[in-house]
Amino acid sequence: MKLKPTLCRFFSNDSQPNFLKESPLPQTSIIRYQPITTIGTHEVSSKMLSKFRKWKDSANALRLLMNVYPPLLGARIHTTYIADDFRTIHVEMPLTITNRNYVGTHFGGSLFAMADPYLMLMYIRNLGPEYIVWDLSTNIDFKLPGKGKVKARFEISQAEIDLAKQKTKKGEIYRPVFLVQIFGHEGEVVAEISKTLYIRKKSR
Repeated sequence: MKLKPTLCRFFSNDSQPNFLKESPLPQTSIIRYQPITTIGTHEVSSKMLSKFRKWKDSANALRLLMNVYPPLLGARIHTTYIADDFRTIHVEMPLTITNRNYVGTHFGGSLFAMADPYLMLMYIRNLGPEYIVWDLSTNIDFKLPGKGKVKARFEISQAEIDLAKQKTKKGEIYRPVFLVQIFGHEGEVVAEISKTLYIRKKSR
């Protein structure tokens, strides 16, 4: 609790002897402290903390986090959009010196990384903390050399989420398979990626 100083003054009075009245006592000052409330400050801090906790679980916060995540940042993989319900994600990657291969097209490992974490994250956010979700396996089929900016789109539906819950309600392991296409700057399919997830409900 903070203390607020207040100034109190004491003066000579008429009951003093005559020799003191002729030479009155000098004014004397002392400092007293009285408590002041800080409830307003605590309320503001609590509201700010509540807003931050709500923001850090938002789609926008996840998008910013993915864009500074070193493995993706180094390959210049940029998350441009995440839906508020975490069921749609857009990703793009320009061709730069950091992700260019020997022959001047997109490095295959960077194309592979474009599909790496997103489906897993989407299921984690939609299923909640009662479920375990992992990337189990990934296969890539290169169709054309990647030139310029390439893009990928990830989507899951409510029906797919409900199916995952149904398949794991008794503790079973569910391994859904997804096909992700990476498109070139002219709309051509540069690569197709097959991903298998591992989903299981946690035992209590």
